[in-house]
Amino acid sequence: MKNMLNDLVKEQRLETTLPKAKELQQYAEEIVFLAKKNTPYHDGLVESILTSPEARRILYERMVPRYADRAFHFTRVLNQFRYRYYDTVKMATIEYVDRPGELRPANPVGAARDQLAANEFLATRRGRRRYYEEVARMLSRKRGDLPLDEGVVER
Repeated sequence: MKNMLNDLVKEQRLETTLPKAKELQQYAEEIVFLAKKNTPYHDGLVESILTSPEARRILYERMVPRYADRAFHFTRVLNQFRYRYYDTVKMATIEYVDRPGELRPANPVGAARDQLAANEFLATRRGRRRYYEEVARMLSRKRGDLPLDEGVVER
C-alpha cells in the first residue's frame, strides 16, 4: 500500500482495482491532512507513511499549497465500469483533485467558489434560483471583501 501511495503522489493519478482504490483513498487523504498541519510530529508521521523522498517533496511543495483552502476531499475515486480480463475485478482510477489534467473538475472552494456562484447567478434563471442564497451572503459582506471581478460586481 505504501508503494501505491508513493506512486499516487508522484503521478497524481493511478489506475488500479476498485477495492484497492477505496482503501488507498483513506491514506491519500490522511497524508495531505497531516502535511497541512506542518508540525514536527505530523511531519514524522508523513515521513513514516511516504517512504520516497521525491513523493514527500511533491507533497510539501505542490500539494499542500494547492489544498490550503480545501478542508477535506482531496482525492476522487472514479469507477471505470469495466473489468480486468483475467480475473474480472472491477477497475477504478484514483486521482487528486484541483490539478491540471484531472478527469472531472472538482467543485471550487474559497474565492473561486464565490466567482463561480456569481457568474452562474448572472447567466441563467436556473442559476439565480440555485445560487440566490449564496450570492446574498456574499453581498452582505463589506464591499472590499468581495472576491469578485469588477465586471461581475457592477452587473
